[in-house]
Amino acid sequence: MNKRIRIDFREKRSGIGEILTKIGIEVVNEKLSVGDYLIENVVVERKSASDFVQSIIDSRLFIQAKKMKKNGDSVPLFIVEGDIYKTPFNIHSKCHKRGFDKHNLCLADTSSYLK
Repeated sequence: MNKRIRIDFREKRSGIGEILTKIGIEVVNEKLSVGDYLIENVVVERKSASDFVQSIIDSRLFIQAKKMKKNGDSVPLFIVEGDIYKTPFNIHSKCHKRGFDKHNLCLADTSSYLK
């Protein structure tokens, strides 16, 4: 297993690189064209819960996921920090309809957006 992670230099303040180095993972800080972290073919993007929900509403999430996927044969992965149900947005955890709007946001399977 490759114990090397490429980290976007703008993530340096997060302290994650130092933590990974302490546990024996080689960290390479550089400017990544997409994502915050690159682990082999997995492109990782960290988002706060509020930014995650807002990026679904304004479609940035899907655009970003497509860019992450176009990076070779990469797999996009989003890490959401925080509770999406405790953001200023009105999200229903038991919603079954598909689609998104600014007043009643419903979470749905988004894999079709990546094709």
